[in-house]
Amino acid sequence: MMTINRHILGAGLCALVLNLGAAAAAVEIEISGEIKLNGIQHLDKRPCAANPGKACTAYFELYGETARRMFDNMKAPARTDLCTEGLMKTDPTGLHCYRSGRGEYGCYFGYDFTRARIVEGAFSC
Repeated sequence: MMTINRHILGAGLCALVLNLGAAAAAVEIEISGEIKLNGIQHLDKRPCAANPGKACTAYFELYGETARRMFDNMKAPARTDLCTEGLMKTDPTGLHCYRSGRGEYGCYFGYDFTRARIVEGAFSC
């Protein structure tokens, strides 16, 4: 896991703007997960090809209560997911959230600093 400074972390988290409802916004919850900046298995070559080595995309994986709230508030329809033996929702930005057959929640998305937008996350079975 790469160590990143607070500015990159802040920029990436600020990029994720979700409407979790007025009640959810007033309650603080702990966020758990991982952040990967151009990790070997997550390198996005398309926007980084012109500038190799630059941290172009940060990938976020969120779990637990944060992911549950995101999943519950996504407008996308839930579809059966064979990987998690549960349900998966995907929105037009590429945000993927799931509820596994065991009741665990997770969300995956990326933030592309070059294009300044949320992009599809890195999820594999």
